[in-house]
Amino acid sequence: MKKLNRLFERVCTKKESFIDLANEDKGYFTDGEPFQELGSWYKKFMKDFKIGTEISKGFWGSRKTKEIQNILAKNVKKTVDDNRPTAPSALKLHDNLKKDVKSKDHSNAAFARVAKHETANIRSAYSLMSFQKAGIEEVKYTNRNLPNVSKACKALNNRIFKIKDLMPGGRYEKFRIPNVHINCRCHFKPVIKGYVRGKDPRYN
Repeated sequence: MKKLNRLFERVCTKKESFIDLANEDKGYFTDGEPFQELGSWYKKFMKDFKIGTEISKGFWGSRKTKEIQNILAKNVKKTVDDNRPTAPSALKLHDNLKKDVKSKDHSNAAFARVAKHETANIRSAYSLMSFQKAGIEEVKYTNRNLPNVSKACKALNNRIFKIKDLMPGGRYEKFRIPNVHINCRCHFKPVIKGYVRGKDPRYN
C-alpha cells in the first residue's frame, strides 16, 4: 500500500500520468505485464479494496460474475487512463452492466445494486488515498443524518477512524464504506486539525 500511495500521489500532482508510471514501474502496477492489458495492478487494487470480490456466484453464476468483474476492471482502468482518479458514475456503470451482461434472469434492481455498491467502494478507496496523500490522518464516518439508516450506520455515525486502520489490512477495514452493508449511503469526511466550521484555520 505504501508503494501504491506514493505512485498515486505522483499522479495527483499531475506531474506524471499513470501510463508513464506503468511503463516505468514493474511493481504494484504491472509486475511485468502490459499495462494496457489490465495487468496485475488492477487485480491487486480490486483484491485489496474488495472491488467485485463479493459478488455472489450463487446469484449471478460463475460466467456472469466474471463478466461483471471484467467490466469493473475496465471502469477502474478508465479512471486512471484519463488521469482522473475518481470513481466512475454509478449510472454509467449500471448501463454498462445492463448492456454487456445480458441476462433475462436478473432484474434491473440487481444490476443497480451492484453498480451502486461497487461505485461506492471505488469512491471510498480513492477518497481515503487522496486524504492520505494530502497528509490527513483521520476521517469521520457520517450518515449525514439521513432518514431510515441502518442500525450499524447509526452506531458508527460521527465515529473517527485513523485512515491507516481503514486501509487494506487495517484493524478497522470492515468499517470501510461500503463494507458495512449493501446500498450504504454514508461517507467519510476528512478530519482537519484546527478547523472550526465557518472559519478558515489559515487566517485564525
